[in-house]
Amino acid sequence: GGADQITVHLREDRRHIVDSDVIDLKKAIKADLNLEMAATDAMLSFALAIKPTSICLVPENREERTTEGGLDFTKPERIAMYRHVIVEAAKHGIHTSLFVEPDPTHVATAKQIGARAVEIHTGGLCIAHQMEDESRLIDEWTRLQSTLDACKAVGIQINAGHGIDYSIAGALAALGTVAEFNIGHAIICEAVSCGLREAVKKMKMALTTPPKK
Repeated sequence: GGADQITVHLREDRRHIVDSDVIDLKKAIKADLNLEMAATDAMLSFALAIKPTSICLVPENREERTTEGGLDFTKPERIAMYRHVIVEAAKHGIHTSLFVEPDPTHVATAKQIGARAVEIHTGGLCIAHQMEDESRLIDEWTRLQSTLDACKAVGIQINAGHGIDYSIAGALAALGTVAEFNIGHAIICEAVSCGLREAVKKMKMALTTPPKK
């Protein structure tokens, strides 16, 4: 359908996919493989063995249905672990991004510890858009823009993901600064009616069609 990259999240509890799924996928696809994972020694060992094109460090909460927020930057020991994963992955030619809240301070920390990219959590923005909450939407766009500016200032790649659907994809793409969009739920929902290949094509079109004024 035109996807440039396949992103999979191998959770520690393995409730989405299991190790063999990632191994089989790595062998089967020609596109880049991006592995979302928790920042743990066990997950790092798996990534180094599989050698995906890139990894994205994300937080995990046992009670969540999907990733609900950015990484924790309040604890020095967590930041040290992120740095450790980044360094070890780089030794094997694997790029690392960090899943962060739209917060310039998190971008600065990510750059300091050597992350190649950040994936900005767009969940708050997308919820405000879907609920047509104009006041919150203005605040979320402002948060996002300040974070994009911070990324440009320190020279770190900008990715975005979480909650992005067909109705907001064009507006996000029109910003012109996001290099990579990681989109799952909206595409799978659309695929129920038209199939996965067509759903991906529609999303690619949404990302390249200017939003209506």
